[in-house]
Order: sequence, then structure tokens, then C-alpha cells
Amino acid sequence: GKGTCKNVSTPMLKSVTAQVESV
Repeated sequence: GKGTCKNVSTPMLKSVTAQVESV
């Protein structure tokens, strides 16, 4: 994901988003 779900506020969601972005 290029810029997918970048608007996350909680650190947990950021971690999940980071992993998704890595894919």
C-alpha cells in the first residue's frame, strides 16, 4: 500500500499499517 490507511492514530494501528505497507 502506497499511502494506504496513513491516517491511523493509535500506535497499534500504526504497527499494523507499517506491516501492510511493507507488503
